Amino acid sequence: MPSNKGKHTFSDPLPQIEYSGFKDIEKVDMSQIQKTSEEFASKVLGHGLSFRLLSVRMKSIHKVENNQKFEIHVAIEGVGKIRSAEVTDKNIFKALDLACKKLLVEVQKER
Repeated sequence: MPSNKGKHTFSDPLPQIEYSGFKDIEKVDMSQIQKTSEEFASKVLGHGLSFRLLSVRMKSIHKVENNQKFEIHVAIEGVGKIRSAEVTDKNIFKALDLACKKLLVEVQKER
């Protein structure tokens, strides 16, 4: 029988996820942002790192029509340590995905 040690299942509760800076984001877009964040939290837990809070912050920069950029800051707070990553891109979903991947690489290095 395979071991589930260090594996996260979707039946396990996720840590708290906190969003800020997303008040002007469309509801359908926010749903995708939440889904991506939850999947990221599951991946981190699957690597055996427990944490109490995932913080996802967005800041719009260069608010010029057809040239807006989004700065995404993702942080996980564990016991006594905060790990974070930041990415800026014109595509909010790409920025979130890249920030999550960047942070996951950092988590994997520690394991």
